[in-house]
Amino acid sequence: MVASNLNFQVRSTPAYLRGLVDNRARADGQVRRLTELLADLQTELAKAHRHRDACDAMLQAHNADLARESIAPIHGTLGAYGQHGGLQAGIRECLTVAGTVGVTVTEIAAYLEEVHQLKFVSAKARSRWATNLVNPRLREFLARGEAERIGDALGRSSQGKRWRWKASEPQTVDALATRAAAHGVKVSYVEDDLPGG
Repeated sequence: MVASNLNFQVRSTPAYLRGLVDNRARADGQVRRLTELLADLQTELAKAHRHRDACDAMLQAHNADLARESIAPIHGTLGAYGQHGGLQAGIRECLTVAGTVGVTVTEIAAYLEEVHQLKFVSAKARSRWATNLVNPRLREFLARGEAERIGDALGRSSQGKRWRWKASEPQTVDALATRAAAHGVKVSYVEDDLPGG
């Protein structure tokens, strides 16, 4: 029940004010996200400084004449992909799991991010990483005949947007059954499932 002495008016908020409020909320969300990212980066920076300082101490102990300033920095991953060849192995695994459908570079990058728990400063850094590391590995696989570009479902060329692992043997029912048996999997099928059955 509403009291009869409550008399108030509801005013609508002007569109320009709603837009400003929305923009401010988005900017605030960006500030909070970047602040959290900055804290993570500062922690990683401190860790990298400690690692570099430990290396400097070891260099000083073994060769005092070596000028540390003469050592050029390398933009490396410091084992981000596990053992040597981990990036290629991850891409190969992603292509293999995808099967004949194939995957995009974006899907491969997301898979590698998840598997190796990679973190990027920005979307631009992630895109640059995918372009500079994932694409060249795919082209290497293509040159060796291990991977192939595929078209879309309508048969149109995708200009290399989807990739799949090239099967060494045709993907027939018999070939798949042989592969399954090699891994200890028992396969049985009904006559109706067989081609021409």
